[in-house]
Amino acid sequence: MILDSYKKFMSQTALILVYSILSLLIISFDRVTKYFALYYLKAGKFLSNFIDLDFVLNRGISFGIFNSDNSFIFFFITLLVFLITVYLLVYTVDRFKNGHKIFGEILVLSGSLSNIVDRLIYGGVIDFISIKYILPFTFFNIADVSICLGIFIMFLQFYKSEI
Repeated sequence: MILDSYKKFMSQTALILVYSILSLLIISFDRVTKYFALYYLKAGKFLSNFIDLDFVLNRGISFGIFNSDNSFIFFFITLLVFLITVYLLVYTVDRFKNGHKIFGEILVLSGSLSNIVDRLIYGGVIDFISIKYILPFTFFNIADVSICLGIFIMFLQFYKSEI
């Protein structure tokens, strides 16, 4: 009985370590790429016929949706993003305590936290990647990719559990 409890504790501890490392890697990679975008992409960089890099300060949500110079809209979106992130954090902790894998949630939380840091420091989110043939007039960042991938994983987990 004690050995089973110890094994469960150690496996949960290992998962917490893995989730923490994953989160730190995502946030760090996002922060470093945004730093370079902020200081080295003011004039923009053409990489190929497929990808452009250019600095954009996005005061809306992912992919420039609801981007506005209006301070009230920015504050409202920032508050909404923060509240959704807090809710997702509570939901994630609950799922983890109930023995579920939370990789998708970790991806979403990591991306969201990094974008919230931008909102607080820069008054908007630093976006810099544009894929011309898929989303020609939108810009995004590594955190946005993490959020989208995390949501996709969460949907897969949800539908897998429903089957």
